[in-house]
Amino acid sequence: MPTIDEYISGLPPGLTDAAATIRALCDRHLEGSSSAVMWGGPTWFVTGDPVCYLRAEGGALLFGFWNGGSLHDPSGRMRAHGSIMGHDGVAGTSDVDEELFAAWLTEAHELVRPLRPPERGVT
Repeated sequence: MPTIDEYISGLPPGLTDAAATIRALCDRHLEGSSSAVMWGGPTWFVTGDPVCYLRAEGGALLFGFWNGGSLHDPSGRMRAHGSIMGHDGVAGTSDVDEELFAAWLTEAHELVRPLRPPERGVT
């Protein structure tokens, strides 16, 4: 399994800068998150729940959210798939809207389930 740095450096030249910019936004706006390459791309988790991901597909990046269908999207850019998930297509750095993406990340962080303590007697 590649690291996130290896994944990003392996992208086509037009996508590496956009992916690095989105990664920095995720790291900055998802306080307490962890990240790893899972399910085909970099994925960010908060309290063990997946929050968002990046995945190269068809010459673009998919910047997706597990709660994408629930996020406020005044831009109309979020493409929901299924009843919950959604993503935006990013073809390069000009498609990275830092203000919009930061708002999505902040809202997605608020939707994360709180970490629950283990039940008594369960180890």
